[in-house]
Amino acid sequence: MSAPILWIGLDDLDGEDSEDTGSIASKIARQLRLKGYNVEMFKLQLPKLKEIGFDNDNAAYAIRVRMDPGEAMDFVGELVMDISSIESDPGLAIVMDRAFPLAVKLAKASLNSKIPKELVLEVSEQTGIQLLELGGNGDGVIGAFAVAVLASVGCAEKLQIDV
Repeated sequence: MSAPILWIGLDDLDGEDSEDTGSIASKIARQLRLKGYNVEMFKLQLPKLKEIGFDNDNAAYAIRVRMDPGEAMDFVGELVMDISSIESDPGLAIVMDRAFPLAVKLAKASLNSKIPKELVLEVSEQTGIQLLELGGNGDGVIGAFAVAVLASVGCAEKLQIDV
């Protein structure tokens, strides 16, 4: 049996004097390639709302890869903790194969308004999405959830990864 397709969402990895989240996500994708995995990368533009602290771009990123979910959580989680800014609030989300409609509905709502982290945690638990808060206040799981979910249903921009 082959490993499932994973959609690994990443958000809020950057800080004041660090690389942006997209650059850090690209580094993680390259590390997965070096381990022999075929990867694709996706971007989701998040809203620039007053109640959401954001950098210039306010985008979240997803990596599509076929691998064991536990291995992905360990490998990517460790890389995020090593590479992300100490000032960040990094979050990681993993969707296996394709997100359920309930998760898609919530992720789409996040494109227009701030959604509470508690609701993301609740819906993730109900729909089997794995989340990791990897530092700070962990609010990055909101964007990570949104990009992983929406990329899994074809609603995120596919990017080229520089090798």
